[in-house]
Amino acid sequence: MWDSLERKVMDFIENIDPEPIRPDYGFNYKGTMDLSFDRFPEVGNIYEEGKGSNILTKYDTDDLDNPTKWILYPTMVEGKALDSDGVDNLLHANEHFGIYDSKHEMEQADKNIHEYFENVRNDKNKDLNIDGRIRTIDNG
Repeated sequence: MWDSLERKVMDFIENIDPEPIRPDYGFNYKGTMDLSFDRFPEVGNIYEEGKGSNILTKYDTDDLDNPTKWILYPTMVEGKALDSDGVDNLLHANEHFGIYDSKHEMEQADKNIHEYFENVRNDKNKDLNIDGRIRTIDNG
């Protein structure tokens, strides 16, 4: 199941437009998906009981033996875990969290994405617009 997905991921990486237009999230985000609570609502973490989660991620490389690119993508969208077909559909729609030139850069992006949602979630006066930018909610 995942072997065919890995081949599809490698094909996807080779044919991707490297410079999509991105909102400013306060860090070097190379993904094509908006980081919004509409797309990534907080739900119960499927791996840790009692914890909430917006983002579950996975990465693949362009070459298993000698990688030169790393693609980061969600394994949960709109509160639902994705199977390999769901991930395949996502990548074919050019939706991902970025293609990176090193494992370190990809890991930092993954950390930044998780911290971004954590920071916004912790500030009860902020939320994300559909375009991903932070806005202040008027509670008055």
